[in-house]
Formats: sequence, structure tokens, C-alpha cells
Amino acid sequence: FSYLNFVIFSSYTAIGQVSLDTRLGCVTGDVNTETKRIIEAINTFFWTVAEVELRMPIWRFYRTKAYKRYIEALDTFTELCMDNINRAMEKIAQDPTIKCEENISLLERIVEKTGNPKIAAILAMDLFLVGVDTTSVAVTSTIYQLSQNPEKQDILVRELEKVLPKKTSPVDIQTLENMPYLRACIKETLRMYPVTIANGRSLQSDAIISGYHIPKGTHIIFSHLAASNSDEYFPEPYRFIPERWIKRGEMDVSDCPYAGQLIHPFVSLPFGYGRRMCIGRRFAEAELQILLSKLFRKYQVEYNYGKLTYKVMPTYYPEQELKFKLTERLN
Repeated sequence: FSYLNFVIFSSYTAIGQVSLDTRLGCVTGDVNTETKRIIEAINTFFWTVAEVELRMPIWRFYRTKAYKRYIEALDTFTELCMDNINRAMEKIAQDPTIKCEENISLLERIVEKTGNPKIAAILAMDLFLVGVDTTSVAVTSTIYQLSQNPEKQDILVRELEKVLPKKTSPVDIQTLENMPYLRACIKETLRMYPVTIANGRSLQSDAIISGYHIPKGTHIIFSHLAASNSDEYFPEPYRFIPERWIKRGEMDVSDCPYAGQLIHPFVSLPFGYGRRMCIGRRFAEAELQILLSKLFRKYQVEYNYGKLTYKVMPTYYPEQELKFKLTERLN
């Protein structure tokens, strides 16, 4: 059993339901040939994207093997997305039920507003290609940090027991709003282990940064992995201290000297910023909070196999096999 693969398949299922209005069957094991092709296309994209987009663009002059596989994967994925979207729209058109606003799917909203299923396919592509590995690694890293800091896990569980009285209690919008410590745990994890180690931008105008004149068109890289793990901005940067993200009045963290301190708004940007900010940020945050809240409300989590180390591929990915021990809580 691969824990990380399970989380990845959970992400496939969630994104498929949201963007394609289709259950892909990844968690239940009911995976058909079409779903396998979608997963294979996404995997091929990740195996080739670094070589095609981050290395010398030889493919501009010679169609390399990686470039051919990259384009083939994107074409396959687009075709399969359109097939699923068309089937979903036919099914919706045949349903005479008048739905209330909250029950209208994202796919329906996009097609109704634009009249163009291809826009829905583009959104699905964005969510699948950048929302599966990233969300899965973020979940994994947060679970790992809480397993290595049992006192923080205990604080989180006490919070969850208040908002989720039973292990089977549903998670809704109001519940999510009352989980400040869980949000802080996620923020602190993404500070220490951002799923992408840097953001790149092409300057649209001349700029002066720290006294240096940088001309328009220059490609610049902001390494938030380095900045967010610097003691210039975060005291004890290599310690997992979620309390530093708690706002005054959210909960009692008076015993933490770093609680309530001002944090530079641009020093930790796991989702990017501005017009190029992650399009699926809100969906990813909700997915993280729901999965983690249900997991820790039901189980005590341990990891007894040493320290996790990470590598770039192209997300910031754990190198070791994940072997979490889950012990069901009594209450």
C-alpha cells in the first residue's frame, strides 16, 4: 500500500468531480480505461515538463523525444477532458430537476456563463496538472510535521473535538471557519516545505530591486524556500511552530513568544501572488483542511522512520517511502 499514491488518487477523484462533474473511481478501485489514460497523461506531463520547460529549449529546433511525449500527453488529456465534459453536459441537459444555486456544479456554471466547453476543459487541465501532486505533497508534509510534533497534534485534536463532536461529523463552511490552528499548521508546513520552491516572473516594465536596475523582459526567480526558512524573517525557522500564524483573538497561544508577531506578507508565497496566483488556491485549501481534519479527528498519527528529506521533481517531493502509523482514537 502506497500512502502517497492513495492521497494522489484522492486528489484525482476530488478534482474530477469538481472540474469534470465525473467520478473517476480512483479511490474505490473502479478505474476504467479512460481514467487510466488520464492518469498516464498527467504522469507523462510531470516526467517531461522539467526537461521541456526548464532546460535549454532544444525542441525549438529539433523535436526531442521528451517534447513529443509532452505534446502527446497534453493532446490526450485535452481530448479525454472534452469527452467527459460533453457526456456530463448531455446528462445535465436530460435532467429536468431545477437545482438551487449551491447545487449547480462548477462545470455547469462555466458552460452557462461562457457557452464554451473548451474553457471548462482548460480549467480542468489547470486543476489536474498543477493540483494533484501539489495538494498531495502538502497533505503529506503536514501529516509528517504533526506526527513529529505530538504536542502540536494534541492541540489540533482539541480544536477538532470542539468543531467535530463526533468522528463522523460533517465538515462544512462554518466548520472550516472555526479551525484556526489547522490553518496555521498548513501555513507553517508550506513555509518550511513549499510544494514549489520558487516562483518565476517575466518583468513587464523596468524595476529597481535593492538598488539594482532590472530591465523589462528579464526573467526573475523568487526562491520562497530560501526566504521562508531564513531566520531574518522567522525566528527558529527550522522548528514547526504553527502558533506564529495565529492572529490575536483567534485562540489562546500566549505561551508562544512568536504568536501575533508581524510576518512579512511576501516572505511565504506557496500559492504565488497577483494575476498569476494559483487558480485553484481556494479549492486546494478546502481540500487540505477537509482531509486533514477528518484524518486527525479519527486517528493518532505517528511516523517512526527518521527524518524525511526532499528533492525537486518538479514539486518539492519526499524522497523516502511514507509509512505512517494510524491508531484510532477512543472518543
